[in-house]
Amino acid sequence: MKKVNNLFRKGKYSARPAAISWIIAGTLMLIITVGFKLVSLNEAQAHEGQEPRQAKAAAENKTPFSVILPTDEKKYTELLKPPRTVTMRSGFVRLDPGQDVGLHSTNQNEEMLVILEGQGEVELEGHTRLQISGGQVAYVPPLTKHNVHNTGSVPLKYIFIVSRA
Repeated sequence: MKKVNNLFRKGKYSARPAAISWIIAGTLMLIITVGFKLVSLNEAQAHEGQEPRQAKAAAENKTPFSVILPTDEKKYTELLKPPRTVTMRSGFVRLDPGQDVGLHSTNQNEEMLVILEGQGEVELEGHTRLQISGGQVAYVPPLTKHNVHNTGSVPLKYIFIVSRA
């Protein structure tokens, strides 16, 4: 902005600097606002191949609901996903001692692991392993290959929550 004001002082332009500043600020706000709305809509539409009308319906529905956690011995149980949610997915995982979920990537998502019971490690490509146990939360950033291992002597139970970054 300093360079713009100097150009006006040197007489190269006849408009007043304050008026130009307001025009530039207004234009930037319009670009940011429109760009934000387009990005938000595209993110909602892109998740899991969700149809635009499904994403819109989930966003407009805003109906709270609850889910009962599984009590059986299944390794994986889906908890939430579109179209009941806008972009969030989550699941319950149970790993027996020595088991792991397998190396996978978060891609464009961030992931939170809520450790309910047991102990283990989160292996993160390019980072040190995280030691985890019941009562802890672990964060996995976007574009990170990772794996969860049960290193304990009892089942490791956790909930993962994935959302567009």
